[in-house]
Amino acid sequence: MVTLALLFYSISSQAQCRCQKINRNGTQITQCQPLPVAYDNTSQIGVSIVSNGRSDFIAITVRFKNSAKKITSDLTLYMDNQSMIKLPLINSQLAYIGNSEVAQAIYQTDKSDLASLGSSNIKTMSFKMHDNMIRTYQAKKNKDILVKQLKCL
Repeated sequence: MVTLALLFYSISSQAQCRCQKINRNGTQITQCQPLPVAYDNTSQIGVSIVSNGRSDFIAITVRFKNSAKKITSDLTLYMDNQSMIKLPLINSQLAYIGNSEVAQAIYQTDKSDLASLGSSNIKTMSFKMHDNMIRTYQAKKNKDILVKQLKCL
């Protein structure tokens, strides 16, 4: 009976991870599914974890109501436990998902960042777009996405 309970827990834990392994140029990448975290009248923000086995990254995707703007700055996360984490931008691009143009950005993390991200939910997030305006979004759902996805790696 205990074995069956552990098996069920293991299967249900993996099911909620929704991560896939991708081979990119000989490197095994684990990419978790982005989930919506914040939104306003003009955009929606999705967040996820990406890992290459040596380093872990935070990926954000911004879907716009109108035309997309490229993300140009570091990501600042304010967490529920009153901590603040600033992650450096390492890659930003515009892409299409379906018929919508989106902005995508990848941010570098370190062990200290991961410890903070794994122990508290997102409260707000801030970054600049190509128009040089700082955007701050309040997390409205899936606030615990990073806590959950870090356990999947």
